[in-house]
Amino acid sequence: MPRLPATVLLGLSLLASCRTVGQTAASARPGSASIGQDLQSAFPTLGEDLRGVYSRPSTWWYLATGFGAAKALDWTGIDENVTDSFARHQIYSGSESDALEGLGEGATLLAGAGGWYLYSRVADDPDSLGHSRILMRTLATTGLSTLALKVLLNERRPNGGNYAFPSGHTSMTVAAATSLWIEEGADVGLPAAVLAGLVALQRLDSSAHDLDDVVAGAALGWTLAQAISARSKPNGETEGPKVAGGTVTPLLTPDALGLTLSWSF
Repeated sequence: MPRLPATVLLGLSLLASCRTVGQTAASARPGSASIGQDLQSAFPTLGEDLRGVYSRPSTWWYLATGFGAAKALDWTGIDENVTDSFARHQIYSGSESDALEGLGEGATLLAGAGGWYLYSRVADDPDSLGHSRILMRTLATTGLSTLALKVLLNERRPNGGNYAFPSGHTSMTVAAATSLWIEEGADVGLPAAVLAGLVALQRLDSSAHDLDDVVAGAALGWTLAQAISARSKPNGETEGPKVAGGTVTPLLTPDALGLTLSWSF
């Protein structure tokens, strides 16, 4: 079985939720809910997040687009060519690969988010506390969603293992990077995105995943992080998710099917 069940449980034990699903990061206060109250609300909040995220039509649209692109790589043979290339020309040394694999573990990311949560309480920083709660909700939702897909699809890995699709390391690191970019800005989000890219590359380089697994993991992590962030705002979803400052919206016309990216000046 995949290792993600332990990841999800760790996320819950490290306070993977806030007391009220719809509360904003700005309105969160360290004294508004004790650690015990946060723990008690973890499972109910995770359930609410899962229902809320997957009741949004845009979630299914973005996942269909991302997963469709991933499977197109498989059907066209690009996937196999990339896997063969990495098998012949490895990029990372053994120690580098092990380090990136460890950094990309869901348990590592959730432990870091839990440390941020505790530090925010000690520092009496309500904004940071709210953002840490959003990150942990994002990681818990992403971890459980990834686990469900892995078990349901049970695809083979290039190295002969099971539960390949989607890549859990990629989904979790991309979810964390997206959440940090939205809540903390590019100063924090950009380094996190670079780490996510390095981890995704390691999954290919180590023959743990094919390219379609990694692309699907990235699509899942990005989509769920955007959705959880939107649910944490006062009015819920007010506009489409962001990429490089632009707004992503679905496109469906008689002549075209896809996504658009637009900026306002």
